[in-house]
Amino acid sequence: MTRETERQPLPVYLIHWNAPDWVRSATDSILSSDIPVSVSVVDNGPPEATAALRLSERVRVLPTGGNLGYAGGANVALRDWLDGPSDWCVVGAHDLHVQPSDLRKLVEAGKRAPSFGILGPGTTEHGGRPYWSGRYLGESGGIEKRTAMSGTCLLLRRQCIRDIGLFDTQFESYCEDDELCARARRSGWSVGRVPGTYSHGIGNQAGDRNYRIAKNRVLLAMKSSGSKTAGLKVLLFYARSIVSSSTKLVLGRGNQLEHRQTISDRWYGIRHGAPLLWKRMQSPPPAL
Repeated sequence: MTRETERQPLPVYLIHWNAPDWVRSATDSILSSDIPVSVSVVDNGPPEATAALRLSERVRVLPTGGNLGYAGGANVALRDWLDGPSDWCVVGAHDLHVQPSDLRKLVEAGKRAPSFGILGPGTTEHGGRPYWSGRYLGESGGIEKRTAMSGTCLLLRRQCIRDIGLFDTQFESYCEDDELCARARRSGWSVGRVPGTYSHGIGNQAGDRNYRIAKNRVLLAMKSSGSKTAGLKVLLFYARSIVSSSTKLVLGRGNQLEHRQTISDRWYGIRHGAPLLWKRMQSPPPAL
């Protein structure tokens, strides 16, 4: 890393869809960071939300022309970043809020640990307790090694993205962060959480979130293993879950609303995940 690149502001990209108030609050939070940042909003619309953005003059808007989902919007961000000189960028959700020192701590940790290609903070939503993405794999250089980090806030190293490619747009939204992290780890990069850093989100705008996750877990299992077997195991898990929840629903046991939601989610996953399994969707990630 040259002294020139070290002086560059940290590029931060927020992927926006239909939440102008949230992204306005998020950009204000990021602009309060104690390191120089350049903030861009990748705008997936819709038109009425775009018209209501009213962001700081310090924030740049990158229109996509339509809703590309998180993965497609993030790829707009990554191509823009890779055209510039910075060795790092942050890609985050439109409701990302951070403490002033968080982004600096993430970058400092990355500079100390060159084997890490993707870093992130702990995450909270709705003022709840922090949660960590992925499985814990141990520690290295004061950083928690994990199998994945949340797309709410990802610090990405240029060389890592050069090695592994962009987000896989087959996922649209949900699980695309898990897939990117899995691909990084398969390429020899570490993924981790920096202790003492915490981002928080406001909520979720997508009413079909659980359905999309159910479907994308089938695709994620297939891509991670390189075979149909893992995807089939997920579908079988869904089938058993439907039978279990249906039985409890009929017998009147437990939370009936939760049982109905589980059945609905899992059935959506089967209906939309089975075609993915059948077609053996194993296409490569988008080219840089």
